[in-house]
Amino acid sequence: MNRMFFTLLALLAFSLASRADEPIRKAKSPGVRELADVLDETIDLADFSKPMSLKDALTVLQAKLKSKGKDLPVRVNHEAFKEENPDAEKVSDTEIRFPGILKQLKVAQTLRFMLDQVKTNNGSYLIRPGYVEITTIERAGLSHLLGQGVHVRFQNRSLAMALEDLYELTGVPVILDTRAGRLSQMPITANFTNNATLGTVLVLVSEMAGLKLLEGDNTLYITTPAHARQFLLERAMSPYRSGPYSPFSSRHKRVEVE
Repeated sequence: MNRMFFTLLALLAFSLASRADEPIRKAKSPGVRELADVLDETIDLADFSKPMSLKDALTVLQAKLKSKGKDLPVRVNHEAFKEENPDAEKVSDTEIRFPGILKQLKVAQTLRFMLDQVKTNNGSYLIRPGYVEITTIERAGLSHLLGQGVHVRFQNRSLAMALEDLYELTGVPVILDTRAGRLSQMPITANFTNNATLGTVLVLVSEMAGLKLLEGDNTLYITTPAHARQFLLERAMSPYRSGPYSPFSSRHKRVEVE
């Protein structure tokens, strides 16, 4: 009996020692879709009744979400604001005021309300893989986002799934027309290195599936060639004009995407 007891004790000690040698796994960062869901959450604004800095307002927002079991990592891109307005105050020091009439807002609306108060009138945000980035309107623009470099490989991946992969990698959504039908399931095999921009990748994968990429007002849309021609013809006669994206016309500032 004693021998069995000491044997079990020894096995338990060995098991604990083995676990102590295991690497500590870090908590997984929220993905793009998870962050989009968090931005759809509704919060009450009771804790925003007093004026506070943008930095403090973001801290309050994160604490409120944490109490609901939600995580919202936020990074303020001070360099982007400094580059556009070198003499302006630090964006995180911006005083934020919420009018008493507002009682509840979605998180996305709350962020936009805060950033509308940036004195240089150029505040915006982006959903990035793992965090939300506070940046300038220019940096959040489609031309800048399409210029970021991507490293991605597709092996017999359908166009629809390839677009999902790119969304998770970059946070840039693409609307895929339901009229694409079977073409949206066209298998794609391609390797893109960090020398390829997101805009180029999107043009090429849509062409490989026999479809066309259109650029609208900060929106990307993939549809059939026939509908693309009709779409462009109708848009040419409307005040909201749109054209096909040319990967060679935008600024290709390279951004690493892990």
